[in-house]
Order: sequence, then structure tokens, then C-alpha cells
Amino acid sequence: MLGRLNPEQEILVLGKKPQVVDHFRENARIVLYNPKTRLHGVQFVKLWNLYTLLGGGVETGHTPLETAHKEIVEESGYNDFSKVIQLGGQIRCYFNEYSQDKTLQTKIFERLSTGFLMVLNSQRNVGTSLEDYEIATQAECVWKTKAEILSILEMQLKTDFSLSYHLEIFKRGVRIIEELGL
Repeated sequence: MLGRLNPEQEILVLGKKPQVVDHFRENARIVLYNPKTRLHGVQFVKLWNLYTLLGGGVETGHTPLETAHKEIVEESGYNDFSKVIQLGGQIRCYFNEYSQDKTLQTKIFERLSTGFLMVLNSQRNVGTSLEDYEIATQAECVWKTKAEILSILEMQLKTDFSLSYHLEIFKRGVRIIEELGL
């Protein structure tokens, strides 16, 4: 049995640590769960045909938990949760950005991610307030089954390692949902 993941545990590292990092960003990612429908909310970016966990970058002076609450309302419109649980220690992920023809490495990124499970308490939706880039890329919150999301994230991971921490956080969230019998 997994038990509750301890937020103080060591950081999980995905990818090989490079000599130099061009861009660092701390972020919060959310496993949004509706126990009534047994579906998960994820962000679908139409422009890139890409699914990601909801969430975003932690701004200076904010905590990952504060960021999770802000981002979930902005991206999904939901703000009433019966449970908000940090999903273990942070995940540090290193990945490369390449030129469009995939021949030239252009930047090395580092993400430090904190995952949260947010369980809906009510269906009340206050409306989204997407950022400009989310509007430009036609991002929206869509609802999928656990199996659909696992399949989608695993498929996307074959061509985009930068999504590895999304899959890890989602799996942590699913384990807790199962443990809680939701």
C-alpha cells in the first residue's frame, strides 16, 4: 500500500542534469477529479493537439499551493473542493527544446513541479479567465476518464519528454483517489 506521500520526501529527478540550464521555472500541476462522474479535468490545447495537466508557473512571492488554487479557477472555472492534497515531493525535470526540424538543440529547460489532487465538492462553475497565450492556443478544460488520460499522456511522452512530470503527477493522483475510495 502506498499510503500518503510525504511532501518532505526527496525530489524525484526526471532526465539527466545538464551542465547549464537556459530556463528554470517552478510550477504547480493539478489532478482535477470529479467524484460524481469519475472523470478528470485536463487542459486540451487545440492549436498543438496537446493534453496537459491544469496548472502554471509559480510567481515570486507565491507558494505552489496558492498557484494551484489560482490556476485551477482560471483554467477550469471550479473553486469548490472537498479535498486538496499535495501529491508527495516535488519533481525536477530536465528537457531540451529543439529547432522545428528537430536537428538543433536550442535551449535546455528545468522544471520544478509540485502536484496537487483537487477533488470537486460541487458542480458550480464561476467561469474561466484564461491568459492571452491560452486564448491564442485555444486551451480549454476537458473531462476524460483515467484510462483515456493515461493513454494520451503515455502516447504524447513518446515524442515530448517535457511532459514526463505530468504523467508522474497524474499517476500519483490516481493512487490517492484509489486509496481514498473516491
